[in-house]
Amino acid sequence: MAARPRRLSPGAATTFAAVLVVAAVGGALLAQGAVRHRERAAQQDRFEADAARFEGELRLLVSSAGEAAAAAAAGQTSFRDTATQAIEGRAARVVALVDADGRFRSVVARTAVPPVTEGARLSVLPSVPAALDAATATNRPRLGPIVSLAVGPTVVAVASVHPTSGPTSVAGRRASTTGAVVAAVPVDELRRPVGRAELWPGAEVRITAPGRATGTRIDHPVLTTPVEAGGVAWQVAVGAGPTGRPLTGWIVLAVGLLVAAAVHIALRHQHDQRARAQGEAGTRARQLEMIAGTSAALQQSLDLADLLPAFCVNVAEEFRLTCTSVLVADDDGRFIEAFRFSPDGRRDRGDGEVLTEFELQRGWRAVGRLQTWSVGAFDNVTTQSLQALADLLAVAVSNAHLFQREQQAVSRLSELDALKNAFLGTVSHELRTSTTAVQGFGELLTEHWDTLSEERRRELAARIKRQAGSLRHLVDDLLDYARLEHQTLRVLPRHLSLTDLVQDLVASMSPLVADHDVVVDAVADVAAWVDPIAVERILANLLSNAGKYSPAGSTVTVVVEQQGDRARMVVADQGPGIPSEERRRVFVRFYRMSNAETVRTRGAGIGLSILHDFADGSGAVVTIDDAPGGGAYIAVDFPTMPTESDAVDSVATVTGSLSGDRS
Repeated sequence: MAARPRRLSPGAATTFAAVLVVAAVGGALLAQGAVRHRERAAQQDRFEADAARFEGELRLLVSSAGEAAAAAAAGQTSFRDTATQAIEGRAARVVALVDADGRFRSVVARTAVPPVTEGARLSVLPSVPAALDAATATNRPRLGPIVSLAVGPTVVAVASVHPTSGPTSVAGRRASTTGAVVAAVPVDELRRPVGRAELWPGAEVRITAPGRATGTRIDHPVLTTPVEAGGVAWQVAVGAGPTGRPLTGWIVLAVGLLVAAAVHIALRHQHDQRARAQGEAGTRARQLEMIAGTSAALQQSLDLADLLPAFCVNVAEEFRLTCTSVLVADDDGRFIEAFRFSPDGRRDRGDGEVLTEFELQRGWRAVGRLQTWSVGAFDNVTTQSLQALADLLAVAVSNAHLFQREQQAVSRLSELDALKNAFLGTVSHELRTSTTAVQGFGELLTEHWDTLSEERRRELAARIKRQAGSLRHLVDDLLDYARLEHQTLRVLPRHLSLTDLVQDLVASMSPLVADHDVVVDAVADVAAWVDPIAVERILANLLSNAGKYSPAGSTVTVVVEQQGDRARMVVADQGPGIPSEERRRVFVRFYRMSNAETVRTRGAGIGLSILHDFADGSGAVVTIDDAPGGGAYIAVDFPTMPTESDAVDSVATVTGSLSGDRS
């Protein structure tokens, strides 16, 4: 019986691959080192040649200063000719003649080099006077210090001016000196001369002169060499310059790694795949069990202070998170952190940690956000599990918010008991009338459906619809009134088309004026700075009043137009109108006019009060007049730009400063 072929175990395959990797890395390092050694040697040769060129440039500068000093002894014209030749030959950027008083008397420069200007003192160049004294003592031009000028670090050479056949002693030369010549050239211009190759291209260079060094510090220079000019020795240190990218070592390394990877992948693939599947199955089962337990725990309480600590601790432990945070949305939609848990107790997270966020969605609304920090990114299984937990938490947060709002509503019920008896009686009557009508018409339809004609059934259904619309309008007014009483109704203005908004609202509010002909006369593209909800409540009250107080079949006109710097919305009816003496009182809360039309209609006495408060919070002005041909003409003028109060606080709270209603 033939022996079965022997296969390498995963451990043996890993060992073999590791040996190949080590061999590849070793070969790559050797090849790379050899190439870099050759490149460094070649670079050092180039840098030495550049150092010799730099030394020559310094000597040329010193020589130019000496020639200009000799020419200055013959006269200023001779000096300027010699200085011009030095500048045109790129030996110097500026050559200046200094008089016996230490002032620059004549300056020849390719471009201005402040502060070397005519009339300035030599002392503006630190350490240059000392170098000039040394040049006078030796009777030779001398390389000065490196000074900082407007053009950057600059090399200076100096030479004294004295008669050609002057004394030979130091004291005699100092006594007979009539001035000095200063020649200067920026360091950057020495390194990058026009028309010639750049010195030490791409490399960091540090030049050290007596008392001053320029350039960045170089820890491991490729070249350190002295340069000498004008009796002064400097030191130049050059760092590594740009080199090519040798591919030999990388090729050796890449081939070795590819072979090692191929061996390792081929022998480990099946084993890793099976282990991964088993691990994912176990993780999924454990996470599903944890999700089921969390679902039950989140239903134990409606208080987030009880739910969130246990939730965050369990999630952090199960998924090995470094931090877990839950943010909940406030009434303005802003996320506020409700609880945070970190196993290590730190609030600031490390740079290497990965933040993953899960929105807590409840329908179309985001009620919060779950934030998790982990050492690495999540796999698909973990992401799905955390999303499931986030969905469960969204339900719990939403229920907690609802419970909290219910508690707040219960606490506000005690305040409702303090409302005026007349108001309560009126509201009760309004509600009872509408609900009784809806119930009666509904029962009539239910009990006599088969015996009623199609026309009669449609009539009853239309009455139910009108009564329901009236009931809804009353409920909206009551809700607005409650918010106004507690100063929680907020106006959030923004730029929008008042024309489009009013046209859409009139179409949706047709039940309020079902028995009337509604005419909309809207100028196109009338823009306003308004809150659409405020406009909706204002228009609803205006249409409701027009529908109640004008005869059936009459016309209700809605106008939108530009009125100066404001956008005007008008509702005009053909009813009895509002007498001029009553036009201020109709905005007082609970006030109803005592005429026959008011007695015949139903109303809570708060509609126009709510309208006025919404308009006041929007920065709008309400005016009442007589409509052409009779009836009420109520105009609301909205701002078209933010008001001064909006500049301080873009959210205006409707405070209910006035109180009332025509209805």
